[in-house]
Amino acid sequence: MKASTRRVAACAACLAVILVANTYSAGAPQRGGRGRGGAANPTAGLAELKILDRFDTNEDGMLDAEERVAAREFMATQPTRRGPGGDTPSPPESGRRLTPDDVTRYGDELLYDMSVLLPLFFEFEGEDWEDELGAFRYSDVEVPATLTVDGETYEDVGLSYRGASSYFTVWPGFKRSLNVSIDALDADQRLRGHRTLNLLNAHTDPTFLRSVLFYEVARDYLPAPRANFVRVVINGESWGVYVSAEQFNSDFVRDAFDTKGGARWKVKGNPRGGVAWSTSAKTSLTTRPCTTSNRRTTVIRGTTLSN
Repeated sequence: MKASTRRVAACAACLAVILVANTYSAGAPQRGGRGRGGAANPTAGLAELKILDRFDTNEDGMLDAEERVAAREFMATQPTRRGPGGDTPSPPESGRRLTPDDVTRYGDELLYDMSVLLPLFFEFEGEDWEDELGAFRYSDVEVPATLTVDGETYEDVGLSYRGASSYFTVWPGFKRSLNVSIDALDADQRLRGHRTLNLLNAHTDPTFLRSVLFYEVARDYLPAPRANFVRVVINGESWGVYVSAEQFNSDFVRDAFDTKGGARWKVKGNPRGGVAWSTSAKTSLTTRPCTTSNRRTTVIRGTTLSN
């Protein structure tokens, strides 16, 4: 299929998915919307607190309910991060109640197939899961949940809030972007060949199409992540449609280059961009190889390349 034809087909598929989602939820409230934040990034310069090992008393790699209570008490003593600015909005209406029997089941479609709207059912232990995710936003703790997809159950996946402006400009109770570690506790657990999900709230994109179409066009010219749409249900409540974007990790390198080797550039989030020369002498680029616990990292003047 020609590139131009594929882009038209991709656009049509995206629009069809959005129309299906809108029709499916017609007359039913859906979580969503964005908060109003200031121009500054309150997360800039904040280091992630490494507290998992400190509170993981049974040393299983994930905090259980009792361990998370102690960890949350500690996080409450840490400096408060500023949230969205402006007046506090009214709480959103709850989404409609859904069960796996209420939605379409698919077959063996790929995780990023744009012709499907895959429902993801997450079940947390408690109803205060939003507070837990918020409490651990700036730490290395993931909150465990059970994920059900097309009738298959994935135990002990780890969820955390992700993003910068998509987090701090959105009020609690509204849709925030999520990171899902399928292999949080079981290193071999995969969802259709993938170990990580990035569920984006598209907080500045009313169309929900920008990321999906950009990646589709970009792949005509260079390797780029894949993206499509999913429906997210949490503790039986519909949170509507999210953009599901492929993680830029070794799985991506494997699928794009048939190898897990090679360098991946990782730049810390910053509203002004993250790649900059630290000296006026632009020819003085140096590299310094170092070793971490699970990967080789090359540092180029503040910019990290990982493989």
